[in-house]
Amino acid sequence: MKTIEQQRAYFALKCVERVKILVEENKWFEFENGDFKKQIFLSSQNIDLSELKKWSQRGGVGEILWNNIDKELKNKFKGNKQILEDWKNFKENKSFPSQLLEEAYRQISVSFKKDLKKDYASHAKKLPQLIVSNGLAPTLAFYKSKGKERMQIYLDLELWLKYKNFIQGNHLLKYLLTSDANWLRVITVESLAFSQWLKRMAEVELREE
Repeated sequence: MKTIEQQRAYFALKCVERVKILVEENKWFEFENGDFKKQIFLSSQNIDLSELKKWSQRGGVGEILWNNIDKELKNKFKGNKQILEDWKNFKENKSFPSQLLEEAYRQISVSFKKDLKKDYASHAKKLPQLIVSNGLAPTLAFYKSKGKERMQIYLDLELWLKYKNFIQGNHLLKYLLTSDANWLRVITVESLAFSQWLKRMAEVELREE
């Protein structure tokens, strides 16, 4: 039986490795049945928009990439009403993605990974001090609002807290804002402990060569 410190360290390591592998090997892992066992290849040959849409509903990298694509498509085609309508219909399960949408997705998925490793490491290192200085809920609200690597850190922490039964449901921030003061302190202590391990693992695994 692993100690809680060992569990935190292992989980933090896997979160950091997931980012590293995504950037370096073009694939990611998702968390299933207590471990990072499900391996999904991220490439235009292996996962199209329809498949990514399924993974986006499970959190993790799939959700981050989906949200990034949603943002970038709206910017890229903001003057093209037809494309925006196609995208809206696809998200609402009213149609299949067009070839143009698939091509845009492939381009965005490449740019998505640019600087991801460096930026994830940077914001993981800052997380413990931000929690101490600003409080857990404000810090996580800030991370969630920024998207991409900070949103991934938010989801990594959310996944850990769910896995250890500190929170219920799929909305960490909402849960924090509706928790009583005593339980919020418990969650904050655990979040700070995990974030320290995330910081250490990011320093070791994501350092610039």
